[in-house]
Amino acid sequence: MVRWDDMDGTSALLQMVHQMSSSICRMCQGESDSKNEDCRNIITAALERLREEKLDSLSLYSVPATLVMLYSSPIEGNKFYGHNLIMLYMELILMNDDEDFPDEKASLGLEFCNLLRELSAEDPLYKSCRTILAELLGDYEIHSDYDECMITEILLFAFKLSQDLSNGLAKSFYRWEHIELLRIQFGEFGKFLCVLRKAIDVQIKVDENDDQNSMVELIVAGIGIIFQVHLKDMEQNLACFANMIQVFEKIDTLRSVSLLYLAILNELNSMSQLLEGAPDEFQRLLECQKNSLQIMIKNIMRGDDYDWLLEYIAMLDSESRMHLVMMKMIPEKRLRDAELYKPLIWWSENLDKKLFNAVKNTDLRDPKVLHLWLCKLCQILFEPKNLLFRACTNDPTKFYPNPELEPEPFHLDCLSFAGKVIAVALMHEIQVGIALDLLFLMQLAGKNISLEDARNVDSCLHNAGKDISKQVSFFTKGFESIFGTPILQLLSFKGLELEDLNQVLKGKINLTSNSSKKKKYVNHDFDESDPLMSQLQEIRRQRINITDWQWGDFLGSGSFGRVYEVKVAPLLEGKKVDQIEQEIALLCQFSHPNILVRAGSLEKLYQKFQLRDSQVSLYTMQILKGLKYLHDRNVVHRDIKCANILVDEKGCVKIADFGLSKVTNLKTLMKSCWWNPRWMPPEVVNGKGGGYGFKADIWSIGCTVLEMSTRQIPYSHLEPGAVDYSIGEGNLPPLPDSLSKHSRDFILQCLQVNPDDRPTAAKLLGHPFVKGRCS
Repeated sequence: MVRWDDMDGTSALLQMVHQMSSSICRMCQGESDSKNEDCRNIITAALERLREEKLDSLSLYSVPATLVMLYSSPIEGNKFYGHNLIMLYMELILMNDDEDFPDEKASLGLEFCNLLRELSAEDPLYKSCRTILAELLGDYEIHSDYDECMITEILLFAFKLSQDLSNGLAKSFYRWEHIELLRIQFGEFGKFLCVLRKAIDVQIKVDENDDQNSMVELIVAGIGIIFQVHLKDMEQNLACFANMIQVFEKIDTLRSVSLLYLAILNELNSMSQLLEGAPDEFQRLLECQKNSLQIMIKNIMRGDDYDWLLEYIAMLDSESRMHLVMMKMIPEKRLRDAELYKPLIWWSENLDKKLFNAVKNTDLRDPKVLHLWLCKLCQILFEPKNLLFRACTNDPTKFYPNPELEPEPFHLDCLSFAGKVIAVALMHEIQVGIALDLLFLMQLAGKNISLEDARNVDSCLHNAGKDISKQVSFFTKGFESIFGTPILQLLSFKGLELEDLNQVLKGKINLTSNSSKKKKYVNHDFDESDPLMSQLQEIRRQRINITDWQWGDFLGSGSFGRVYEVKVAPLLEGKKVDQIEQEIALLCQFSHPNILVRAGSLEKLYQKFQLRDSQVSLYTMQILKGLKYLHDRNVVHRDIKCANILVDEKGCVKIADFGLSKVTNLKTLMKSCWWNPRWMPPEVVNGKGGGYGFKADIWSIGCTVLEMSTRQIPYSHLEPGAVDYSIGEGNLPPLPDSLSKHSRDFILQCLQVNPDDRPTAAKLLGHPFVKGRCS
């Protein structure tokens, strides 16, 4: 036995390789050799020594050829032994994380793959080695001093892979295993082409000379040949694809075939960018085989590689475009989020109690359950007998918000809910039997509407005063709360057309014919002309049908009576009865965490305890959220004060006592007022500011914060008779020096004499005092 440590490096390496080769030759001749069992140890030691040598020494010593010879030996046991030695080689050299000698590693891997491919392109060991080499090349970096010979070897091997792939595609394949092997093979092929593209990029960046130009020309010419081969393959395969769909579906390979073809098209798309005139050829292929392409796209899932198809989205049909966009914009996690659907289920009780009871304990992630539920909700929301939406006269399947309707709070909540339902339907690409009018879509997309655009829609939508911006706003907010992305971003997606949404939504139409009689809902009468409102009233009244009750704790007093855990009102005057019924009818429409509660008032609370600034800030934030909810629905409360702000044991604040509240038209602000002037704004007291509008509630908020902070009602220093005059003159209530800087600023912003100078509830929610900065 030769002692390796007694030799210099080169001699030792040569001796080890010679010993191993001699042993393998004897094995291939069928000779028995006691040293055969040492082959594994010899090659391991030799390869370890090669870490300090140039790896291409193995090629010089014909190690790959020797090992492949053992693998191909017909003598029993040699193939198995050769297989193990070759895989040991691949593990020690190619699969090692050591980044040294990348060119040598790639060259050695190519030599093994070439030798094994000569045995058979279907040989399992060849495929394993090719996969390992492809993984190595996946992280391969090309530098300006790269080995051109090695790049040429990769190009030549790419030709061989291309030939194998073309042969595989030409077969009449049906078995899933064959399709999957081709997909794997083409993925590996792409990694070889990626190295070639990197080489071109490097060549372009360095200084040009004749040698470099010729190298680029060689690579581009080679890629051009490969491109034409597979372009022809795909022309033939895609032309047959449509006729084979039933066969693929029967044997459950449609998705596998689709992904294989799309992977090849993706690689052709990449290759075409390097070749003059090739992008046009590739696009012509897609256009000619558009039907097959669209069928394949329907089988794409979010984990697949589909981004490249977005470049060609304009040539696809609506369904394919929407499928790509939904995968791009909506992550799988959001689709499967059960918490996303629970609030929708519970709110749907306001529309149909039977439908709610049918789905409240189901999992809406079940596609069948979700589909049925969405379709029934759309039937309710877009039912022509209701007043919420109107069907176009020239196309009764398309809807837009009813411009004749002066919406109540519940109508606006229904519009928001409709936006949520449409968002869920689009996310899941579910046909619900309705479509949105083009002008409605344009408004959702923030586009300007011309007279020409309006000609195809009911003229009443464009008559003077028929503004539906409020309805559009609530629909948009509802949509975005579920979709997770602004609808404007969806509708402006490059290549997407507005009507694409309708093609996904429309499907089978189940709605009844549109009523010819135009109805208008303008007050709180809740007659049967509005089925949505009637349904709500029926459901809410069922909830308050209490036959066995007793008085709870006294909470406070309202405009028309005392407030217990059950509210008591003295029914002495018919006028008050009507107003109480109005209050109940209005309250029935509200659904917000800061509206109504079982608890005591803030007035009672600050009388018992000195509220810290942080507590006042927290209560103010909740009051503003409730007030914003009301104002968004055109409701003016008109009686905001601590006595009408209730708080539970958990510190949750609710606005109560809606006896004076009004649903107001934005153009006609309420001028009547019945309550204590100490919380009134100047424009209401002196009658010079146009009456009581939304900004009057903001003044009252300022007075309420002052009341909580000082434990005194506003203008407590004045006699009752002097309060009206002082407020009417625009005098502010005294602000003590004890107020913090931010609370003082908040109160002063609310107590602007000119109502136009007061911020909205939404804007005040961003004030530092409300955000907890109480210093």
